[in-house]
Order: sequence, then structure tokens, then C-alpha cells
Amino acid sequence: AYPRVLYRAPPPPSWKCGVCGKRRAAAVVSQHPAAPEAPCLLCARCAELLLTPGERAAAEAGGERGRAAGAQRVYSLV
Repeated sequence: AYPRVLYRAPPPPSWKCGVCGKRRAAAVVSQHPAAPEAPCLLCARCAELLLTPGERAAAEAGGERGRAAGAQRVYSLV
């Protein structure tokens, strides 16, 4: 699919987790019922606690996977 992603830069160190506020963000979720805001940045540890295995797999694969309009979306930053 185009545009083809050739390089994904790591997020800036100033992007902190929206749940714990301690670690650097590794994923972005939108419309998650447990997230304090939408969209919400999550570190790897908080993402592991909040997201189901299917949601984590979608993030690792590079984004949304056939979700309906208005449904939750997960994107990986690293």
C-alpha cells in the first residue's frame, strides 16, 4: 500500500506515557475505554496491561486492522 513506510523514527523523549507518566511512549490508542484521554500515548508496560493480545498484535503490525468506523485504533510508535 502507498505511501510505503521506509523509515519510522523513534518518538521524541518528551513523549511520555499518558497513564503512568514515567516512561517513553511506545503506542498510541484512540477511543480505548480504560485510557484517560483520546488519543492516549502508552508506554510498553501500560500497553501490555491495558491492551488485549489482539490489540497488541494490531499495533505491532502497524496500525488498524479492518475496524468499523468509531472503533478503537492502536498504532505503534516504535
